[in-house]
Amino acid sequence: NPGPAARQPAPPAAKPQHHAEGPRFEVGRPVPNDYRGRNYRVDHWQDHHLPRPGRGQHWAQHGTDYLLINASGIVVQIVRP
Repeated sequence: NPGPAARQPAPPAAKPQHHAEGPRFEVGRPVPNDYRGRNYRVDHWQDHHLPRPGRGQHWAQHGTDYLLINASGIVVQIVRP
C-alpha cells in the first residue's frame, strides 16, 4: 500500500476541443452546456457572414460549423460551409 508521498492528484479534466469528431448536432436538439457559454460563442457574427441572431439567441462555432442556439440551449439552425 503506497504511502501519502506516493499518491499523486488526478490530472485536470481535458477541455472540449473544436474538431470534427466531437458531438453531433441536429436542429431541435439541445447542445452541451459548454456551447451555451462564452467559449464557443461567435460575437462578431457579421464577420462570418451569418444572419443576425434573434432575441435570446446566439451563434456558436463547432469546427467549421456554426450553430444558432436559443436561450433554452436548443439548436435552431446549423450553417455548414
